[in-house]
Parts: sequence; C-alpha cells; structure tokens
Amino acid sequence: MTIHKFSGIQDGRFHNNILIEKIKNNDDMVDIKRRIMNVDTLFIDEISMLSLKLFLQIEKVLRTVRESNFPFGGIQIIVSGDFFQLKPVPNDVYNDSGELIISYEKIHSLIPHHYVL
Repeated sequence: MTIHKFSGIQDGRFHNNILIEKIKNNDDMVDIKRRIMNVDTLFIDEISMLSLKLFLQIEKVLRTVRESNFPFGGIQIIVSGDFFQLKPVPNDVYNDSGELIISYEKIHSLIPHHYVL
C-alpha cells in the first residue's frame, strides 16, 4: 500500500485541517482512520520521492488523528531511500515545489535516529 493511500493524503489536494476533518468524521474514510489508529510501525520505501510538503502533511495527519504530541502520533517510522536517485515530482496545482525532505532543518526532531548503509 502506498503512503498516500495509507494516510489518506491522496495527491495532496486537501489542506491539513480539511483532510484531518474528513478522516475523523467522514464515513468514507473510516478505513483510513482505523489504519492510522492501529498501526505501530510504518515503513516508507523510496522516501526520496516523497516531497517535504507531503511528508509534513503525513506527520501532521498522523499526530492529529491519533491525538498525540509525539512526532507521527507516536508511530515508529522506518524510511529507506537514496536521495541521489529520483527526486519528488513538483505539483504546481497543489502548491508543492517538490522540495527534498532532507532540506528540512528540523528533520532530526521528527526522525531522531539515522543509519546510513
């Protein structure tokens, strides 16, 4: 399953608050809410293809839906990828510049443990 489907972000068309409201209250998104509430560990492969905008949106959605102050709502996040390969695709329609996650100065507060293989 893609991270987009898992978290309900789809293609990034919804603002955080609108998406969170839909996940919490829309009967069509009950499966998404159930997944978010029940997952312990989330593995994201090819993290280099996920834009900073979508990464931060996923973090906010998981934290808010789970009503937690911990990054990603307390879900253990394992990511893998090569930032020297494919980059995120910009999406002008949804105001996503395609910025790399590693450009975010606070990335270490969200993912405190890094292992380079």
